[in-house]
Amino acid sequence: MKCAEKLGIEIGLFVALFTTYRESQPGAAALPLVEE
Repeated sequence: MKCAEKLGIEIGLFVALFTTYRESQPGAAALPLVEE
């Protein structure tokens, strides 16, 4: 399932970017992680 693999990679990248952003912006920790 290439679609599932690609989606998993995209989610992983998004989570990594969000974590980095959250660490650099302490106030952003209050935001919901993902609402989709």
